[in-house]
Amino acid sequence: MSAASLTLSTIHLFVWTTYRSQPAHLLFFLLAASATAFGAFELAMMQSASAATYASTLRWAHVPLALVVLSIVWFVHFHFGAGRLWLAWAVSGFRLLGLALNFVTGANINFQEVTSLDRLRLWGDAVVVGPVGSANPWAFVPQVGNLLLIVFVVDASVTLWRRGGADARRRAAVVGGGVVACIVAVAGFAALITLGWVHAPTIVMPGVFLIVLAMGYELGWDLIAASQLAQRLRASETRFRAVVESVPSAILLVDRQGLIALANAQAETLFGYKTFIVTGGGQDFVRVYSQAVYGIPPEQVVGTAAGTSYGYAKDGKPFLTKTPKLLLNDNNAGKPEGIHLMIGRRPNAAFGNSTGDMQMLQWTKAGDGARLSMILLHDDAKREYAYGPAQGLPATKVGAFTQALCDQAKKEGWTVISMKDDWKKVFAFD
Repeated sequence: MSAASLTLSTIHLFVWTTYRSQPAHLLFFLLAASATAFGAFELAMMQSASAATYASTLRWAHVPLALVVLSIVWFVHFHFGAGRLWLAWAVSGFRLLGLALNFVTGANINFQEVTSLDRLRLWGDAVVVGPVGSANPWAFVPQVGNLLLIVFVVDASVTLWRRGGADARRRAAVVGGGVVACIVAVAGFAALITLGWVHAPTIVMPGVFLIVLAMGYELGWDLIAASQLAQRLRASETRFRAVVESVPSAILLVDRQGLIALANAQAETLFGYKTFIVTGGGQDFVRVYSQAVYGIPPEQVVGTAAGTSYGYAKDGKPFLTKTPKLLLNDNNAGKPEGIHLMIGRRPNAAFGNSTGDMQMLQWTKAGDGARLSMILLHDDAKREYAYGPAQGLPATKVGAFTQALCDQAKKEGWTVISMKDDWKKVFAFD
């Protein structure tokens, strides 16, 4: 159970680093990781050699257990979008108060004193130990927190259920029902052991693990649904672009900020501008995905090009074969050379992000009339990457932006764009 919880926690931590706007994945990571730690403490308690060792281990086990409870509360709050906020804070407050009392009263929050250990047999004749002792008078504090937790989850689940919809009701039943059932069983069993009415080892991990499974199942369902929706949206966008490009009229789509989000080929022709990709990457490789990813047709991609040989198949059908001969290295001086060879016109505006773009920006700026040369400084390590070594940024293999290039840009009137300071949004999910 601990290994499975650890695996799930790692997966959802990775998901959260990609989709940071979804706190449910971070909270699930905290829940599953805390469950893993609690499972280790619980196993140690069952194998304790003395009452003192058992009491000390149980005391420290309440740290990950408190994180489990806090993760459940806020997971339900954010993932359901429901639940009374004051109840969530009340549950959190009682659990943290219980954790504090755990370290300052009695042997731990459960027992005032653990006097002895019972040797008990589990399945498969495994011998473990269970506690015998007097209950801590403050043990009611976490139990009140557990009761409030049940009320909070029930309230959030009912609210979610009443909103209607298959997804909402499934979420309320699976997560809400699972949490309530497991908390009732686990908290009740622990209380019976503390009161001495049941002589058994403290076995909380199975109930916590069921909660982990219920929440993991729900998040997994959401990820699958999101992936399917993204595929449908991409297909819809492809169809939409095909329609837009096929109509004879110029079409411009403008977003809420007044910026042009999409322009078809007819609009580019009408206004006299056409957008090209000029890349050091393989020309044939980039042409495969340029339309779908960037909205740039393959004939408007200029890149590093290899030789091509014309031939015939056995059935007489002609075909082209790539040959191991470099025709154009579309880097540095190769970029203006490639633009002249493939396009035949000097750009009105050019945009780069490394030393390999310097000559292209120089050639653009040297043209007659108004010309625009802009270069992007990748200085946002948090949202994307940071590379230099200009302005003290790290020199990496991701790209190269030297201080000399930065100084030249300022000297020649190129606009230097800071990704960190000038870009409100880097990726679509930001």
